[in-house]
Amino acid sequence: MQSFIDNTHDPETVGQQVMERVGRGILNPLKKANRQLKAHAKAFPRKSQVRVLILVNEDHEIYDPETVAYVLWHAVRSKRGGKPSFSGVDGVIYFTERHATVIEDKVTFPITLVEGPSVYTDQWKSDVLSIIQHRWGLWSSGHYFEAGDHPPDYTTIDHIPESAPRHERWRTEYKRNPYLAELSKADLRDRFDEVTLVTSLMFLKNTPLELSQDEKTLWIRRFGDLTEEMGRQAIPITDFDYDPQRAYAAANRLGLPSGVVEFIEGLRAS
Repeated sequence: MQSFIDNTHDPETVGQQVMERVGRGILNPLKKANRQLKAHAKAFPRKSQVRVLILVNEDHEIYDPETVAYVLWHAVRSKRGGKPSFSGVDGVIYFTERHATVIEDKVTFPITLVEGPSVYTDQWKSDVLSIIQHRWGLWSSGHYFEAGDHPPDYTTIDHIPESAPRHERWRTEYKRNPYLAELSKADLRDRFDEVTLVTSLMFLKNTPLELSQDEKTLWIRRFGDLTEEMGRQAIPITDFDYDPQRAYAAANRLGLPSGVVEFIEGLRAS
């Protein structure tokens, strides 16, 4: 997502728009909880209650801990008419099953805590929330990060079914080993020229290039890996529009027969 934003004409504006759209999925339950917890506190008044919203992410990659914490932090500190917008919520605790890291060879899931404005007047509420966070940290990894600490980077967990279509397996394998990631845009363009030159001939009869089924499968996989990396780097396919001179260069790099490019040019002209 960030690579796409960085390559737009106005990354700052687009980034804000994306964050606003992502934030709706977080703010909507926060607004609902704020109303419900206010109503509950009014119906059942107690001096010792801590009103907590618990959010659990089971399947959405985009709601990483950093993004959620950013949205919640700004939301609970916003005001309307000089009063906190979410005064009914003392704290928000966020769990996610789609993000994890490895600490001391142990898969560790994060817990994110964002305190509401009420903790500044009732410090004991902050203590209660901290106990929850602290105990989760001890249970999950034995580590606990205070506010201001730099927590580890969490990565997305991919769902890998026992059986999956071939192209999905290839995509997962490329995510594990993105061997094209270090190539420059010019190098990726060369790879693109080579792949499209070969794959454009694979399913035609009487071409100057004969490939076995295993070779065809290999080139299809290469094409999938290449488009995956172009997506990661937000490179539009129009940046690699067909050019005869580049096609000749690709044929030479691959050691293909001299008639390959002429054959393709003939098809384009007909």
